Amino acid sequence: NNGTNSYQTVKLGADIDMNGDDWVPIGFHNGKGTVKTFSGTFDGQGHVISNMKINITDTDNLYLGLFSYSSCDISNLILYNPIIYNTTDNVRRDNTVYVSFLCSLTTKRIDAINNCRIINGHININNTGKHINHVLIGCICAYVYTPSSSNFNINGCYVEVEFNIKGNILPDFGGIANNNGFLNKCGVKITGIIDINLRYLDSTIIMNGLTLLNNTTALQINNCYVHMNFKFNIYARLITVSYNYIICGIGFKSSG
Repeated sequence: NNGTNSYQTVKLGADIDMNGDDWVPIGFHNGKGTVKTFSGTFDGQGHVISNMKINITDTDNLYLGLFSYSSCDISNLILYNPIIYNTTDNVRRDNTVYVSFLCSLTTKRIDAINNCRIINGHININNTGKHINHVLIGCICAYVYTPSSSNFNINGCYVEVEFNIKGNILPDFGGIANNNGFLNKCGVKITGIIDINLRYLDSTIIMNGLTLLNNTTALQINNCYVHMNFKFNIYARLITVSYNYIICGIGFKSSG
């Protein structure tokens, strides 16, 4: 995990039970020039990683997930009962935090994520202290860092997640990915509650079943489905021209 071994092939040989221990992401990016990238291939071979917890509290790593900052193919993996949570109110607020169960940020451009499933996932964030300016959540991938013309693919992936997001926080959410992605045969089931206070924030909340369709001119979504059933409350602010919220079953295209 030191970012010096490139283009490695890693195959998971057995199921792993994390027993609720906090996971240290593979890769690192602190937004200040320190970058450790995992590149190559990861094949879960159909195995299950269960009971993994990802703590977003007061961390220098801005990209959190099983993989933090990666440029690799990820395939054939099941994450069962993973939890994203915070333990105190000391969640970073000076930078955007990117959070995912599987891969927080990828720079891979072709056939990146295939046949991965998130089963019984939970996102439990309750922030009653300082406002968190921005938390970007994508259950399979939080941020796909590729030019709009790149052929980034997510194939055969399924997400089942329950929200419990409360307090002083500005979330953006994509059930599969929270940025550009070409999606094929993917499914999402979303339940839970989002109960947030935006008194001191002036921005847009985007909650998408599949993806944020951002600056993508050749987007393709094939044979995908979304089931969304959650409660959404916003407190302490009037909706103005500069502040709004967008909830979409498939995705929201901001430009392009």
